[in-house]
Amino acid sequence: MHLMIRHLDGRLEDAVILAISADRMRISIPNCDDTTELHLAQGVWMNENHEPVEIEALISGTDLSSVFAEILPRVHTASFGVS
Repeated sequence: MHLMIRHLDGRLEDAVILAISADRMRISIPNCDDTTELHLAQGVWMNENHEPVEIEALISGTDLSSVFAEILPRVHTASFGVS
């Protein structure tokens, strides 16, 4: 599975999920020597430095609704002022 992670500084990073459970993910990031673990804490995904990250995109051919049952997608919208 392919994953896109957004960091606090706005940086977007590609990753590949190696292992996944309801509250942990082991991922591989290109050009990194080691794997990284993300964990879920009170509904927020955190990296190994205990910094929050957003799951920007999860691309899979598999139904992951049972793994991510309590995670809702974030929706960004643009709107015009109402007069």
